Amino acid sequence: MVRWLLRQPGTWPRRYNGEVFAFLLEKVPEAVTDYLDVFATVLNHSHKGYEAVKYTDLKVIYGEPIVPVSDTALALVAESSAAHMILSHRLMRLILHAKWHSFARTMFRQELTAYTLLVASYFIPTVWGSPDWIHLKTKTHKMVAALRFISWLLSIFLLLCVERSECRGEGVRRYFSSFWNWIGVTTYAAIICSIPLEFISFSELTQQARNSVLALIIVCLWINLLQFLQMSRNSGLIIAMMVHMVKDIYRFFLLYSVFLLGFSGAFYLLLGGTSGYETFTTSFITVYLMLYGQLTYDNFKDAKGYTWYTSNFLLLVHLLSAVVVLLNILIAMMATTYAEVWDAAEAEALQSHAQAIVRLEKALTPKVRREKFLELLAVSKPKAGTRSTRERQYTVQKEEEPQEDLLVSAREARRQNIILGVAKKMRKISSVNKSSQARNSQQNRVVPVAESSDEVDQPGQDYPPKLKYIARQASRFAVHELAQDVVALNAAMKKPVYSVLEDGVRYETPKKSTRGQGKDEMQQQLTLSQQIRQQQQLVDLQAQVEQLTTAMTNLQASLLTKRIPGPPIPKY
Repeated sequence: MVRWLLRQPGTWPRRYNGEVFAFLLEKVPEAVTDYLDVFATVLNHSHKGYEAVKYTDLKVIYGEPIVPVSDTALALVAESSAAHMILSHRLMRLILHAKWHSFARTMFRQELTAYTLLVASYFIPTVWGSPDWIHLKTKTHKMVAALRFISWLLSIFLLLCVERSECRGEGVRRYFSSFWNWIGVTTYAAIICSIPLEFISFSELTQQARNSVLALIIVCLWINLLQFLQMSRNSGLIIAMMVHMVKDIYRFFLLYSVFLLGFSGAFYLLLGGTSGYETFTTSFITVYLMLYGQLTYDNFKDAKGYTWYTSNFLLLVHLLSAVVVLLNILIAMMATTYAEVWDAAEAEALQSHAQAIVRLEKALTPKVRREKFLELLAVSKPKAGTRSTRERQYTVQKEEEPQEDLLVSAREARRQNIILGVAKKMRKISSVNKSSQARNSQQNRVVPVAESSDEVDQPGQDYPPKLKYIARQASRFAVHELAQDVVALNAAMKKPVYSVLEDGVRYETPKKSTRGQGKDEMQQQLTLSQQIRQQQQLVDLQAQVEQLTTAMTNLQASLLTKRIPGPPIPKY
C-alpha cells in the first residue's frame, strides 16, 4: 500500500525528507526504492544507448555540511538491513561515486600507503633481522634500526591521527563495535608498547616474550590488511564469502567440541605418559590434529590388554564420527552457503564500500567537509590531456559560493546560440525555404522554429495539405537538429552542463546490448521482465480494489445512518 501511495501523484510533496526516509528504512524498507525513484526519474528518450535520467534534490540527499554524517542518506542505508537492495539504486550509486571521487579516494589511498609502509617496515626486520641490531655494528643493523624507527612513527601517526579522528567522528561506543577497529587499535598500541622489549638485555625469558609479542603483532598486521582489500571489487566478494562461511565454521566447532573434549579425556586416561598424551593439553591437541589426518598409530599399537581393545575401539569411533561425518557436513554447509550467498556477495561488497566511505566522511573536520561540498557544487572544468570524451574526467574549479544565476544565464545563452545555428542550417535546405516562402506569401508572420512539431498551423487559418506536410517535416527536422547540436556541443567542449550535485537531466547507464546472446537467453529475459511487470500491475490493482472497497463500505455506512424511516408496513 505504501509503495502504491508513493507512486501516485499528489499524495505527498515531491521533496526529500530525511525523517521520512529514515522511517521508510525502518518500517517499510521495500518501499525505499520507490521513494528514491521520485528523485531519479528515467525519461522516455535516450541518446546513443544512454538513458536520460532526471535528478532532483541531489544536494539534500548527498548531505549538506550542517547535517550530521550519521543522518545522511548514505549513512542510513549503509547501516540498514536492506542495504543490499537499496545501494544498487542509480541514485545511491551516484552519491557513492560523488563521495568517493570527492574525498574518500584520496583519504583511502593515503591511509593505505601509510599502512603498507608500516607492514613492510615492521615485517622485514622482524623476520630477517637479528635481535642484537641495537648495537649498530653492521650496515644491516643500521638498516633494521631505520626500519624499526619508521614503523614506530607510522604506528603513532595511524593511532593518534587516523584512528583518533574516526573515533571522534563515530563516537567511542560505536567505534569499538567494529571488529576492524579493535584489530587496528590493538595492533598499533602493541607496536608502541613493544618498543622497550627491543632494548632490554636479552635473557632467554625476555627473548621468548619478545618473539611471542612480535609474532602476534605480525599476524594482526596482515589480518588487518583485509580491511583495505574490502574496497576492491574482486577481493571484496571473496571476503564477503569468508564472513558467511565463518558462521558455518562456528556451528561446526560448536558440535565438534563435544567429541573433542570427550575423546581427549578418554585417550589421556588410556594412553597417558606416551608420546603426544603426556598431559591433557597435549592429548587435546593430538586429538584435534586427527581431524586433519595427523594420526600416529604407534601409541595405540603398543597398548596392552584391555587398554588396547578400548583405545582402538574409541579411535575407530572418533575417526568415523568426527573425520568422516562431521567434516563432510562442514563441507556440505560451506557449499550450500557459497551457492546461496554468491548472488548477494556483490551487494555485500558494495555495502562494505559504502560503510568505508561513511567512516572516512566521519573523520573529516567540519571545515574540510564544507570545502568538499562546495567543490561538488562548482561547475566542472575539462582536464587537459584527456584522450576520450567518454571517460569524463574533470578537475573542479573551486568557488567560494556557487553562483546559480550565472550558470543559468550561461546555459540560456548557449541554448540561444544552438537555436540560431539550427536556423542557419535550415535556411540551406530547399524544402524549408519553399515552405517559408509559401507561408510568407499568405501571411506576414513566420512560425518560430521552437514551436511544437505536431501543431504547426494556427487555428482559424487553412493551408493546403502539401504545405502543411512540408511545414511539419521542417519542424521535425529542426527538433532533430537541435538535439544533435546539444550533444555535439557538450562533446566538443568536453564540459558537462551540470555540476556534480546540480539537479537536471543526465545521460548515463548504457543499455546492455543483446549482441552475442542466444535466443533462449533473450526469451528468458523478456519473460522475466513480463512476469515482473504483471506482478507489479497485480499489486497495484489489489491496492486499488482495497481502497475502493474501503470507500464503498464507508459510503454504505453513511447512507444507512442517514436513511429516513418510512411509514410502517401494514400486516394482513
